Amino acid sequence: MATQQEITDAVDAGIAAVWSEIESKQEAYLVANGRYFQGLCTHSTLPADGNPAPADQLSDHPDYQAESWLDVGYDDAAPLAALAIDQYDGDDGPGYVCRFSLTIDGVLWQRSINVGPATYFEQPWQAIGTSSQ
Repeated sequence: MATQQEITDAVDAGIAAVWSEIESKQEAYLVANGRYFQGLCTHSTLPADGNPAPADQLSDHPDYQAESWLDVGYDDAAPLAALAIDQYDGDDGPGYVCRFSLTIDGVLWQRSINVGPATYFEQPWQAIGTSSQ
């Protein structure tokens, strides 16, 4: 099995490859809707140990938002990490946080990338605890 560093480096390379697309879709959604897109977790079972897993929750959406991942063009059918996007709007303005999750040897790992004024949401890869999945 690959090491934790090798797995998270591979995920980071995948994020870098699609990051400009995420940003442009979020900006278009903001212009059209007055807020950023919120995406519930793309997976019912997180990708594990560096193996891709089908993103099987793409039609899910928050109650207050009609659009799902499919409506905004999410097309990565089997990524190395699950993705959830949380949008926010605070006193300093709107933003969003992309949270990437996976398990490595039964341990849940997460990384958060913030776009917007709430910079404290940004977190490097960290072990969260034993995965319940």
